[in-house]
Amino acid sequence: MIFEKLNIDLENVQHLIIILAAPFSFARFKVAETLLETWKKWTMKYQNIPFSEHTNSIFGLPEIYDDLLDEWIHEAHIKERNCILSRLQKLAEMKKTRITLFSGDVHCCGIARFRTRNNIPSPIHDSKLIYQIISSAIVNRPPPNFVIRAAHLFSTKWYPITNTEEEIINFFDQAPEYGVKLFFRKLLPNRDWCYFEQCESMDRTPTDSITQDNFLDKNFGPL
Repeated sequence: MIFEKLNIDLENVQHLIIILAAPFSFARFKVAETLLETWKKWTMKYQNIPFSEHTNSIFGLPEIYDDLLDEWIHEAHIKERNCILSRLQKLAEMKKTRITLFSGDVHCCGIARFRTRNNIPSPIHDSKLIYQIISSAIVNRPPPNFVIRAAHLFSTKWYPITNTEEEIINFFDQAPEYGVKLFFRKLLPNRDWCYFEQCESMDRTPTDSITQDNFLDKNFGPL
């Protein structure tokens, strides 16, 4: 129904931003899922396991595992996600529209990218090019550094559907707190915020735009 409406209404739209609660693309934690699946079976079979009442959600699952089950990249949802991805690519090609995904709920920030896998065209001509902006609420506590580092050690590139490359890309250069050069550059365990601005041309960097337009003072007060 949503795609039918988009097919009808999406005319002369240059950029479609889709907001999703959880990221369409994110780090995979297969080992963690396996361990938590085992823990789930134990807690369901032996309900008196010490500390289980403190780690289980209202659904009887370990709290972290319950969160992982909600992710698009969990095996329970990945086929549905890939089907939606394919339809988004076809929509972008048919309507000549750039599509960007915006999500949070993972308490960190990063950028993922879908693009053509073979014979990669220039970005402006790649209808498969979809960026995933990951930006979680400022009030949420970021995950520990070791969790983010572990995410970098697993694969961060996949090939989900025909002729499509999916990757969490290197995006961050410096730690915002200290300005030191980062070794792990794909995900950042910081409280963060994100805003979108329509630009008439590409001759301004985001930093220039924020400074020249006095964006921070207007929206957040003097810093």
